[in-house]
Amino acid sequence: MNKSLVLCLKVIGFFLFVLVNSVTKADLIDDKPWQLNGFASQGVIDADSTFIDEDKDISFDVREIALNGQYQALPRFRVSSQIQYREVGDLDPSDGIELDHLLADWMFYSDGIQELGIRLGRIKNSVGIYNDTRDIPFARPSIILPQSMYSEALRDQYLRLDGGELYGSHLLGGVALSWGLAAGTSDYSEQAIRNITGDLVKGSMKSNDHVRGHIQLSLPNSLDLYASYLDYSYSLEADLNPMLPSRAEIDHWVLGGQWSIDRFEVTAEYSEIDLKMDLPIGIVSGPSVMGIVNGDLAQTSQSYYLQGRYHLDDQWAMFIRYDMLHLDKNDKYGKEPIMDALDIRSGLYSYSKTRSLGVSWQPTADWLLMVEYHYVTGYAWVPPLFEPNSANGQDEDWSMIAGQVAYRFGL
Repeated sequence: MNKSLVLCLKVIGFFLFVLVNSVTKADLIDDKPWQLNGFASQGVIDADSTFIDEDKDISFDVREIALNGQYQALPRFRVSSQIQYREVGDLDPSDGIELDHLLADWMFYSDGIQELGIRLGRIKNSVGIYNDTRDIPFARPSIILPQSMYSEALRDQYLRLDGGELYGSHLLGGVALSWGLAAGTSDYSEQAIRNITGDLVKGSMKSNDHVRGHIQLSLPNSLDLYASYLDYSYSLEADLNPMLPSRAEIDHWVLGGQWSIDRFEVTAEYSEIDLKMDLPIGIVSGPSVMGIVNGDLAQTSQSYYLQGRYHLDDQWAMFIRYDMLHLDKNDKYGKEPIMDALDIRSGLYSYSKTRSLGVSWQPTADWLLMVEYHYVTGYAWVPPLFEPNSANGQDEDWSMIAGQVAYRFGL
């Protein structure tokens, strides 16, 4: 457990002590202050690339199991936590049970029109529409979310932070406004490092600063508008030469909207990421490392998707999606090296265009079955992101089929 999370736990403990010793019996909630829920899913993915399996074989190692609980002894104070087991082929092998989130939430002001509160602990990141619920099968439109926006390879960087968040909501006539401001640090697993650097650099990744803000407007005509901003940095200390650490600074913003009418739902998001890196990595010719060189990288990626979803009835739904990612919006198809001394990304590995369609069936409130097909051009979001895998060859187009069954429960 990292130092920032230990500090958060101590703050939560102090928070609980002060509140519990400052309330009267009339303040307590007697009717079911505890809630316990969970879900489990099993999936299968077959991809014509190394996205899910390094040998491009079909993978049944796609599963999620989670148990979450909430205790609300006071009307405006709750403690919430979730533990989970997650495995996604070679992309995210299981490290056992992990602490997904653990937080204390105090709404210190509420007058029926506006609310203000604070959360402390391990907090989910509201970056884009789906990020904070991306691991819950019943809360996402597909098994695999649009990878231009919700990269599985970069999941650790975006999913959560250890720190605090100030949040609020306000009713402005017929418009509902909600927002949040958060700061803290993040943890990175060994697999997260490998998803980024491949075999180029082995070492440890440390989060430096992590600041996030988001805002949502819910309009009367069933239109929700979103905006979020994430500013963070991390350092990578290479085992080969600890005296040559790399540092990355990322500015990431997302704009999005979702419109629902009757059984039809349209969702769209647009994002840009400004990336600045100073790092020692190998000179690459194809997938092989030739030597060590310092390089500076500065580029802006561009991603967007448009998704339509239609509920045929209360049980059946289908979606269709167009998803686009350019790692460098000034060189969208990788015709120029991103470093003068180091051509680590070009051609097919600089962009990805994905066309997806799928269907879901929910026979009961607790069971869900999903099947989907993705037709992809390019390999920009296929890890390792900094070292093109020669096993993918030079085929411009590839496809992926995924299926999943999920069950949820409450105790």
